Amino acid sequence: MDLQQRARSAFAIVLEAMTRRQSRLRADRDIRTLTIKLIEKVEAVAEPEDWPVSEYTDDFRQYHPGDSAIWERFFFHAMFVSTDLADCLCFLRAGGAILIPDAAYGYIIRPVIGGHGYRSQSEYDRMKQPLRKWQADIIRILRLLHYEQRRYARYEEGRLEL
Repeated sequence: MDLQQRARSAFAIVLEAMTRRQSRLRADRDIRTLTIKLIEKVEAVAEPEDWPVSEYTDDFRQYHPGDSAIWERFFFHAMFVSTDLADCLCFLRAGGAILIPDAAYGYIIRPVIGGHGYRSQSEYDRMKQPLRKWQADIIRILRLLHYEQRRYARYEEGRLEL
């Protein structure tokens, strides 16, 4: 079997395993880490025309422009995990959510209650409920966003190390 056939076979097995809750491959931390790293590497070198075609806009930008660019990158990274995840995040933001820098997670998502935001904490809690299944992915992306933001700040200061 040549390399291309072996890769096709292995990827098919991994993709199928990721759809089942009770899967040894899905539960294997090394397989998950390798899969995430492979996806990120492919995304980094892939041609832009091969990226997901969905486009997400920040509908809460007019009320909280300070974190808008970060939210747009959040949507972008989320698309590669699942368009459903990106949709949920987009709806969450549009209802009134902001990103706050956090030492442990890079950023945390906080609701805006009142004004142009959510009417209540319970309304926000209901809105974020579907995101639970992507908790690990969200944390990974929030950390990545913080890393990207730090690198961009160093670039702007003219002291980016390679």
